[in-house]
Amino acid sequence: MSSTLVLLVYGGAAVLALAFLFFFHAKHWYWHGASVLIALGIGLIPIPVQYASPATDLTIGALVVFLLFWGLLAPLFRRPLNHREKHA
Repeated sequence: MSSTLVLLVYGGAAVLALAFLFFFHAKHWYWHGASVLIALGIGLIPIPVQYASPATDLTIGALVVFLLFWGLLAPLFRRPLNHREKHA
């Protein structure tokens, strides 16, 4: 597998996580903490031999990168405390 493809997929996962944080802001802290724990759990699970392929590695790696970025960078995208939504 070409390293350019790996860079594009992992970079796309990171940019997608940052875009979600930018547009939707950080949610409750426990969702982001859970995403980091889930990413670590997924990353530590061995892949069964019958599913081992470069495409599987790329898919799981992109999921781990997305969850780690979404979880670890959430404090940078919090809404200000004095921000109030305008209601009708």
